[in-house]
Amino acid sequence: MTQTIDAILKSLGQPPSGPETCPEPRPGRAGGAAAENPVFRGLDRWQVLDLVAACRPRLKLSDAALDALRAHLSLLPRGPLDSSQLLMSFASIETVMDRSSMQCERRWRRAEVELERAGLITRKLSPNRRRFPIRDHRGKPTDGFGINLRPLFERVPELHQMRSDIKAQAAEVAALKTSIRARLHALKERFGDGVEWLLTFYESVTRLLRRKTVTRVELASVLNDIERLDQPDWARVKSPETGVSRSGQEHPEAGTMSAADGQTVRHIESEINYSKNAPSRTTTGQILARCASLKDLVPVKQYRGIEDVAHSVARALSMREGTILSAMKRMGVVATLQALDYLASRESQVRCPDAYLATLAQHPFPRFRQRRETFHVHRGEPLTSAKSWTRQ
Repeated sequence: MTQTIDAILKSLGQPPSGPETCPEPRPGRAGGAAAENPVFRGLDRWQVLDLVAACRPRLKLSDAALDALRAHLSLLPRGPLDSSQLLMSFASIETVMDRSSMQCERRWRRAEVELERAGLITRKLSPNRRRFPIRDHRGKPTDGFGINLRPLFERVPELHQMRSDIKAQAAEVAALKTSIRARLHALKERFGDGVEWLLTFYESVTRLLRRKTVTRVELASVLNDIERLDQPDWARVKSPETGVSRSGQEHPEAGTMSAADGQTVRHIESEINYSKNAPSRTTTGQILARCASLKDLVPVKQYRGIEDVAHSVARALSMREGTILSAMKRMGVVATLQALDYLASRESQVRCPDAYLATLAQHPFPRFRQRRETFHVHRGEPLTSAKSWTRQ
């Protein structure tokens, strides 16, 4: 006994074969691309924020607008969301601003207006500007006054397509840039590096390639210009095969001489001598002559080094020799002697000359700052024959 196909399927628990029918859509589910594609029905709030951030150049959103949108999305429930749910932010501005980096209420309101102009939110405000939910008898929010985020989730399919277009455009721009760089390198190898017009063109194209906002139209125009330069007519601009320069003048043939018969000798100037002049010499009397108050205290004699000078001055002014040597290292010998001359003229007013000179060495007056003149005294060499006031 043979059974029919319908009986066999019925025994297996499957419906009998017949004309195919489309399943009816479930009630309460939105139609369109958001209902057909499950990716758009169950997106997390942060995935939606990543979509907006990727499409930010097209949407023309500022940093403040993106920050405000992030704060409003943080108030939504966790998990997958779609446009059929109640997606509203009822928090006050003071509360939602704590979730962002903005501290100015006026700037926050401008950011919300910017989001509304971009078509991502709608502002539904009460007459007194308060934001609060409207609940049913079970306490569940059904409506309210605040920021409605449903337009953002309704535009998720459009944002997906926009992000794909942006990625495709970025890939096309990168391919055009690579092609332009390769063609420019080929032009430089063909015409050489000494062609002025090619160098100018190369610099302008290089600046264009560095721009982040360069468009495909601009790159296509540059590529078209490079292709025109690569034509055979332009090959005669500076080609060693034809011997024709850009100005149209032919190069002389190999067996002929120029007007100067090849005997032109360029004028060779002597090199500039950067050697320093011999240092001048200054005697002890000339140095101390500039210090009117100091020369009366320190006798003019043959000193055997800086230590000898410091010892004599320290004994005359009742100062420590180490303080003077430290000041000479910081300020220089001449500036230190001028400072000591200043101390000698005010000996009765300065109670502690050592502390005064140490402070002056750390923060010298303009008149005591070390000049571009160095005072050299070598041990065992008299000051009168030492190299002094050597200009560097």
